[in-house]
Amino acid sequence: FNLTMPFTEDTVNNASVEQSQNVYECKCINDHESSKNTVHRALHSRPTEPDLGWTFLLDPSPPPAPSSVRSFGPNPSWTFSSPLSEWSISSFVLLSIDYRRCIDVNSSQGFPKAAGRRLISGASPENETPAASATEIGSLESLRRDYLASEVLWNELDEAQIKGIGKCMVLRVGLPMITTNTKERNRNWHCGDDRSNHIVVEYALQQFNGDAGCDSPPLSWRVSIPPITNTRSSSTSIQLPPSFLIDNLTVLDGTLDVDKNACYGNEGGPSHIYCNGWQSWSFAGTVPRCMEQPRHAMPNIFAGEFHRGGAVPSAPKNWWDTVARGPPPVFYTSDAFACITCNETMEGNANSEAGLLDESGGPACVLGWISQHHQFGVVAADDNLKRIAMHAEVDGVLMTNPIQTDWAWAQIVSPHCYDHEPMAGYLDAVADYVGVMEKILNTNHPRAMGWCSWYHFYEEIDEKKLVNNVASLAKLQRMVNSNMCIVDDGYQTAWGDWDSIKPNKFEMGMRWLAKEIQNAGCRPGLWLAPFACDKHSELALRHPEWIIRNDRGVPANSANCGKFFYGLDATIPEVREHVKRSVKRAVEEWGFTVLKLDFLYAACLPGVRYDNTKSRAEALHLALTTLREAAGPKTFIIGCGCPLATAVGIVDSMRVSADTGPTWAPPFPFPWWDQANLPCLRSMIRNSINRMCLSDRWWYNDPDCLLLRETTSLTLEEIRSAATVAAFSGGMVLLSDDLPALDKTRVEIITKISPLTGAAAIPLDMHLGFLPSILRLMCSDIVDVDIDHKSGANCAKLHDLCRTSHSTIQRARRRNRISVCPGLGSWNIVALCNWSDAPAVVRTPISAMLPPLDLNVDDCSYESGHSAGYHVFAFWSSRYIWIPERTSEEKTFSKKLNAHDCEIFHVKSVDRSKVQYVGSSLHYSCGFEVKSIENEQNGAKIFLKNDLSRDGHVYLFLPNFLDCEWNINGHVCSDDSVEHVMSIPLYENNLKSFSGRVVRVRVTVMANGRKDDGIIIVRY
Repeated sequence: FNLTMPFTEDTVNNASVEQSQNVYECKCINDHESSKNTVHRALHSRPTEPDLGWTFLLDPSPPPAPSSVRSFGPNPSWTFSSPLSEWSISSFVLLSIDYRRCIDVNSSQGFPKAAGRRLISGASPENETPAASATEIGSLESLRRDYLASEVLWNELDEAQIKGIGKCMVLRVGLPMITTNTKERNRNWHCGDDRSNHIVVEYALQQFNGDAGCDSPPLSWRVSIPPITNTRSSSTSIQLPPSFLIDNLTVLDGTLDVDKNACYGNEGGPSHIYCNGWQSWSFAGTVPRCMEQPRHAMPNIFAGEFHRGGAVPSAPKNWWDTVARGPPPVFYTSDAFACITCNETMEGNANSEAGLLDESGGPACVLGWISQHHQFGVVAADDNLKRIAMHAEVDGVLMTNPIQTDWAWAQIVSPHCYDHEPMAGYLDAVADYVGVMEKILNTNHPRAMGWCSWYHFYEEIDEKKLVNNVASLAKLQRMVNSNMCIVDDGYQTAWGDWDSIKPNKFEMGMRWLAKEIQNAGCRPGLWLAPFACDKHSELALRHPEWIIRNDRGVPANSANCGKFFYGLDATIPEVREHVKRSVKRAVEEWGFTVLKLDFLYAACLPGVRYDNTKSRAEALHLALTTLREAAGPKTFIIGCGCPLATAVGIVDSMRVSADTGPTWAPPFPFPWWDQANLPCLRSMIRNSINRMCLSDRWWYNDPDCLLLRETTSLTLEEIRSAATVAAFSGGMVLLSDDLPALDKTRVEIITKISPLTGAAAIPLDMHLGFLPSILRLMCSDIVDVDIDHKSGANCAKLHDLCRTSHSTIQRARRRNRISVCPGLGSWNIVALCNWSDAPAVVRTPISAMLPPLDLNVDDCSYESGHSAGYHVFAFWSSRYIWIPERTSEEKTFSKKLNAHDCEIFHVKSVDRSKVQYVGSSLHYSCGFEVKSIENEQNGAKIFLKNDLSRDGHVYLFLPNFLDCEWNINGHVCSDDSVEHVMSIPLYENNLKSFSGRVVRVRVTVMANGRKDDGIIIVRY
């Protein structure tokens, strides 16, 4: 079966195949058993360039004898290749099923469902290998069934519209149903014409379309398995097979193949892998090839369940005789999705060492699932990133109901073509599949900025402390557009008893407290852990049957957050009713319009569930949809401690990092090297940067709270860095200090990132290590920007051949761009960060700093004769420098920074024809604070936004050296009151002159309602 998607806008469908220029052929081939015929279909497109096209090839050739081959994948079942990359993906199998055979259907309800436990008994038939385990139970046997392309019973070609992906060519193939009896495999009910008894695998290749297609069309596929019942067939005397418990489905087990003529380092092979952790607090970041993946440093009993996502099946005992010719890869594991990249030069040096960035690297391979509503999916790879696998954890569910996987995704992204992030196409597809734009991003929720009680008071809160901070937050609204106040953990007597409020601490009641917050101009928020309960809670005493338990009947381990607690079984209807009552009470009776829902992973702890036909992912999805239904569409939901992929389209905001803390690294006695859930600023910053790509795609990112107070161990540089990362995340920012006691100089930090712009930065070196140090945003007064920061030949070739409208790049640009008022122009904002524990020089290629080649200050053309150079303004230090015109891209820009420090640079082309707004110390964007700018023949008027009180300096470029008259906030000033910063050189015809000067103007915005407040007028 050969699906080829060419460089053409022509669509291919069944009705028009014979009448088009495409070739369609059918032929019958005898399979290796000589007992049935397999139809081999080939669909070839013949575009203008015959060698170019994305191809999916399913090969029905029989596998070799196990003893004849001693290497990976000599005869893959299918391959997927790209015409613009030296990479391709091969899979040894169409599908592998890890399952257990259950003799007694009724008794199976009590069998263990803990992921990873494998039970064996007896010998196994062909292609079914017993998995390793030391336990044996007579009524269960653990088996693995490999399905090869040679076992396909039927196939059909179709065209379908798949949500989130678009128009696709779809190939469906039928496979025989599971049986442990080799003789039964050829019986009619297995291989007959009744397709309802067959396993179906659907492969979808996106049709390339210049208006809506993806730059690198993905391959998507899913598996559907019909139910098995333990009853006798009514039409035959054949006893149908016994029921089964499905543990795991392997939908990809193969290799990432590299062409021998590849032109990148490591012989053209991969060099790094981006690993995504299961839930909010789990590690997310890029790991170099052969380097061990960072994991939690605490014992499993304390931290293991925090991160127990999808499971990789255990290796079978005789793995050398399996189709894969080796044990499954487990060196790297990534939940929901992963990205394998080639970021090395021919000499094998990492790009960061060679002064290069992600966008200058080689191909990328993105693997993942478009949703996780049915199973938790995991991507696995070996230490060399050559062997890859994708597993869907079914969690031992009974096959009394149909089983279907979520759509899997494989995409080979072409080299040099993803400064908009290599994972952009996948992340957008996930958002489109669940309708994030309609459900979340178009609901007009304001960007959340406010206060949370947790990180100062922790559980020791009462009405007085909260009301005092609400009053301070109201006063702060003159300088910060705060709009949210969250009452965190500590108001209730126990987790689970959400209607039992601590006596003598909340005498006026929760409804009164919510009204006080609302009267202060903020949305009232409340913390809940709806699917968790304390051991001593009244809920646990009244309803012990609601608690998730392991196969020994003991409450399932929840991990330790300072205490152990219980998880509630979301598949029990009464539990869901309890959760609905708790949420409706908070929203409808008490009046809280924001809910911070924490420890949501507790709803899917491994264990035995009431509904044994639901996987852990299905239980969690049921729990999350219950919460959204109870809260209503207008309630702003913040998820925390939540498996990420299942919550897309349900929560409005998501915590994307572990808890922050008053120290840079976990303090003694905790292990300082922990890279997972221990609270500290380092983990908050790492995950917030590495998950910036999710913000404004899946939800609004919550990078956790900022701690500004002086009583922590954090330095001023570390606090400033945390504020930078939070601002560049674009989602939401909350303070968590005792506001009445906060020093004014620390308050100034939050005023410089308020209001939030809604733009999320691109980490330019995210695929080089797990703490990216270069973040880029773009500011522009152009409504629709479609640009490319590079002008390489490979990029030009792609754009020319694909005739793409760059829809993915446009979409990425919108979320990476801060829209500013007309007249300000376009420029780049680049944050350079030093995350090492000592002062260091941070470097970046100068090409990453400069504005795009195709954006001039006035239009989308690039002046090749531009010679006036570039303004460079350092925000945090309020320093200005000038650099000459764009020269060799090999040159670097460097800055020496203290440990854990950062600086924000603004780079804008010099325009000699008018007054330019170069920057300010008022707002980190150096432009979002401007309401409008009017250039006149003899000067300019700058109108600053005056809804917030601000005090600082504005930097302006004046294109001459004439004496000026200034009017600031209605007060006339002389030219002497304005500080001269620098005269800007101009080189023309090898002669040096000056094009103008940069001045610094002191301005105070009072936010007092006066008409001239925040207006700067300069006249020559």
